[in-house]
Parts: sequence; C-alpha cells; structure tokens
Amino acid sequence: VLSHSFSAAYTSKRLSLTMGASASLYDGVHFGTISDLVEAPDFATTEYYRNYTSKWDISCYVKADWEVAKGLNLFADMQYRHITHRISGVNDNFDDTTGTMQRLDILRHYDFFNPKLGIHYTRKGHSAYISAAVGQKEPTRNNFTDIREGEYPRAEKMLDVEAGYNYSSSVLEAGINLYYMFYRDQLVQTGELSDTGELLSRNVPDSYRRGIELQLAVRATKWLTIGGNATFSQNHIKNYVDYIDGTAFERGRTTIAYSPSITALAYADFHIKGFGAVWTTRYVSKQYLTNGEYEDLTLPRYTVSDLDLSYTLRTKKVEKVRFGVKIKNILNAKYCASGYGGSWLEGTTLAERKSWACYFPQATINALANVTINF
Repeated sequence: VLSHSFSAAYTSKRLSLTMGASASLYDGVHFGTISDLVEAPDFATTEYYRNYTSKWDISCYVKADWEVAKGLNLFADMQYRHITHRISGVNDNFDDTTGTMQRLDILRHYDFFNPKLGIHYTRKGHSAYISAAVGQKEPTRNNFTDIREGEYPRAEKMLDVEAGYNYSSSVLEAGINLYYMFYRDQLVQTGELSDTGELLSRNVPDSYRRGIELQLAVRATKWLTIGGNATFSQNHIKNYVDYIDGTAFERGRTTIAYSPSITALAYADFHIKGFGAVWTTRYVSKQYLTNGEYEDLTLPRYTVSDLDLSYTLRTKKVEKVRFGVKIKNILNAKYCASGYGGSWLEGTTLAERKSWACYFPQATINALANVTINF
C-alpha cells in the first residue's frame, strides 16, 4: 500500500478554512494452493487460483467554519473522491457454466461528491445545530468476487439529516439528537448463496435508519456523577425480497439485521480520596439475525453490568500508583451478544420454512486486576 497526503489551514477572526488531498494505491495478489491430498501421497503442490487487485483512491476536501454572528456559525465540508478498482485473473469460485474456476475481469471507476452543510448556535451553555450530509461508498472487493459473474453491485448512497440540542453547566449535561439516514442501493445480505456457499450481498433500492439519541449526566456531589445515554431507532428495508434455497419471497418492510431498536447505558461514578468506583449497566434490545425479520432467527435482548474499582496512591518516589480491578458481568447474566443463522425449505412455501442458528455466549462473571505506576 502506497499513500501520500497533505493539508493546509487558514484562520481569521471569523473564518477558518482547512483543505487537503490524499492518494493511496493498493496493489495485491490473491492466490491459493493445494499442498497435499490425503489419498494422493505423491501429489505435487498445485496453485488453483490467482488474481490481481489494484485500487486507486484519490480525494480532496475543503472545510469551512464561518462565524456569521456571535455564537452563530455556518459550516461546510466538501469532499471529492475518485476510485479506480481493477480485479483480474482466476477466482477461487467454481463456475458451473464453463466447468472451470471463475474468471475475473472487473474495472470500475467511481466519482463521489460528498458535501455536508450545517448551522450551529451556542449561547451560555446552550447549543443547537442542524446539518445535512451526503455519503457515498464503493463496493468492497468481496462484493465483486463473491457475487455471480455479471451481477456486480452498485455504489451505496446515503443522505443523513440531523438536528440536536445540548446543555452544559457545572451540575448538568444533557443532549438530544434526531437523525434520519436515507439509503439508496444499500448492500445487504439477502440469503442468496454463491456457488461455494458464501452469503451474497445485493443492493436494495430503499432503506433507512432514523431515531433519537439522548444523553444526561448529573454531578450530584463533588464525588458522585450519575448519567447515561439511550438510542431509540427504526432501521428498515423497504420492499425486501428474501431468498431461501433459491426461491424468492417478498417480505415487504423488514428490520435490518443486527440493528437493535433500543440501546442504553447507565452509570454511577464515585470518586473520593483516591478511591474510585464506576458502575455501568448496558441494555441491548432484540436483534434479527437476517434481513428477513423472522422471529425464530433473533438475538434475545440482554442487560449486563460491570463494576470498576480503583485506588490511587501518591508517594515521594513515584508520581502515583493505581491499583484496579474490573469485575465484568458482575450480576452473572447469561446472554449472547452475536450470532448468525439462516433458513431452508422443506417444501415450496414460506410456511414450510425451517431455520438454524448459531450463537456466541458471553463470559459469565469474571475479573481483571491491574497495577499502573506513573514515574
């Protein structure tokens, strides 16, 4: 990988400008060999696929922040990206049509203009803002190599609109943020499989994420702070088509996989005379394992708590010594934080669908002790 970048800045009483550019080149070789076969002891090492990938990524940007009036700022961020992605050679997927390994001959050029505009107002601990941004992203290498030949993906596009308010004082900090992300051609897994069993990702025409983010912190005393944050969201694909054993089923509006509608965190931070204790509790609501929104393919909601204890000593020979112990999952919750699954058909209709799932259970109560010495 080769990369170069530069930046420059200008600042005056009311205006600040930052600009820059960067360029990077990835040039790699992907290959696989079979070194031996159990039933053929004299088998010579054989290379069965080799392909070459090069990717140029060139970008430039300008950022501006203009103080229109006291406390009122306009900001803008303009980025241009050009990507040239070339993949050629033999893939590690077998092509049933030709009876040989799949050939790759892919050349794609992308030109993205990603602007962001907004306004921000601040006065006596109060601040409010509103912004709109466009983001675009090219498909990854796997999106090309794991798809069927000729069914190559398009770039993803997103419009992100946000508005929020924050308040800060010596006792209280609070904030609210509203967001709506409109996606066009988002790449999601549809249940389709490649010839080698890899899950395929397809562009879906319309999808979105929208929600509200809340945060609050109260300094109850000099030695105790209580706070937390929460996100309530909807994450949907419009008119989703799910594929099971090659059969398409229209599922309508579905929830995007691994997208909980509620996440929350609460904490209490206690510090006095070198002793510290921080209690943290996290909550994550139900998540779907696939984009088909099947109730038998979900990660159940869970709540888990940690306790971080510390004591700091100061001596003449060293600046400070901190003794700490973190007790994770202190309430010994049994939960799974991730997993994956799928479906198969025992007939031709959705009513004859069966499912399978694998889950990754997390550790029960455990502790980690540490000592930090600062000289």
